[in-house]
Amino acid sequence: MDYKYGDKIITFATCFEEELIKKGINGELLPDTLREYSVKILITKGIDTAGKIIIYYKSRKDSFSIRGHELNNEFLFRKIENIFFEYLSLTGSPYKNKGIEIDVDGSYRDGITGYGAVIRKDGEVIKELSGIVPVDEVYGSYQIAGEIEAVKKA
Repeated sequence: MDYKYGDKIITFATCFEEELIKKGINGELLPDTLREYSVKILITKGIDTAGKIIIYYKSRKDSFSIRGHELNNEFLFRKIENIFFEYLSLTGSPYKNKGIEIDVDGSYRDGITGYGAVIRKDGEVIKELSGIVPVDEVYGSYQIAGEIEAVKKA
């Protein structure tokens, strides 16, 4: 099936996959996962599969983003995310000259709620935050509690 932005997404993801390999992370583009606005890259660590990252395309902003909720290693995702932001800055980041921007995320895995935030000024990362939300502050909201904590900390 052809997608309107398929060629653009595949081209970007292929170049990013090459960047990951240059940085010592094994990635394999999965063309069969291409959808209207996304594609997946399989990440392996040694002989083990670590999971998949998803590259999203936002046509209104003509920009790309990354998600790692299918990856089973949070530390590895943060490393991949840093490579992604570095790669964007080299290829014409959509974040340049936009003042202060903050991306936040929350995650829940194995009974632990975590949070993360990246703060940029004109496209340059000026601060990264991450941590664990205390169990007594989660109140059953899991990932959302992590997102809220990231906003509070940022």
